[in-house]
Amino acid sequence: MTQLKCTLFHGNWACFKEGVTGTKSGWLRGQKSPPYTVGNMECKAHQILVDIFDEDDNDFLSKSMTEVIVKANEVISKMEDTDKPAKIRVEAALQTCKKVLVLTLNSKEAAKWIKQPENEMTFTEAFLKGLHIRERTYNLIAPRIPIIFELDNKNHLREIEEVNGLGEYTIHKARWIKPTARRRVGQTHTYTILTITSADHANMLIRDRLIICSTRVRPTKQKFEPIQCIKCRKWSHFVGECLANKDTCSTCGG
Repeated sequence: MTQLKCTLFHGNWACFKEGVTGTKSGWLRGQKSPPYTVGNMECKAHQILVDIFDEDDNDFLSKSMTEVIVKANEVISKMEDTDKPAKIRVEAALQTCKKVLVLTLNSKEAAKWIKQPENEMTFTEAFLKGLHIRERTYNLIAPRIPIIFELDNKNHLREIEEVNGLGEYTIHKARWIKPTARRRVGQTHTYTILTITSADHANMLIRDRLIICSTRVRPTKQKFEPIQCIKCRKWSHFVGECLANKDTCSTCGG
């Protein structure tokens, strides 16, 4: 067991990519990440998530994805910037069940370019009023954090970033797992969920550990439980979105 931990800790960078973006563990030094993991990471690097908050323009969500792609490319073609990648374009669009647009660009460089603050503002204002590009985030569970850490204090978050060699605003937010009211008397440490805006930084923290309030901890990837409807017992949706006409027994399926 000791030898396995040592091998994983000193393994290649692809191994730590598994920490946040992968679904399987145990890939040893010298082994590549599984193809499905690499493909998923590559696909997400080409995408931007677009939130629409303008309630007065609800008919936009009823447009075909072809119309969305055409309009997005028209806006991009009119944008002028010296660092603009050549032949940048939107290749695909998808609307999720939560009414979020997923735009897939033709390169990772194009996605990074359009996420830059000045380019994001130009794109969103020309594309649709009330548009916002959502940043992908990665949740880490940090154990045994001193309760003197003030989650709502932005200065504390910036200080943690500086101490750990992270870029500014790498830590988007933090929250306690257990509510403050449920702590036992005399408790001094507790578990925290940190929301990180970069997969690279999240993996770096998993690899190198994290210093908070002079305490070094080893954060881990937050594992999400699969969503299951308690009405039809199928996956990936809740009861409020279920289209089934009757309940399904969780034991016999009848």
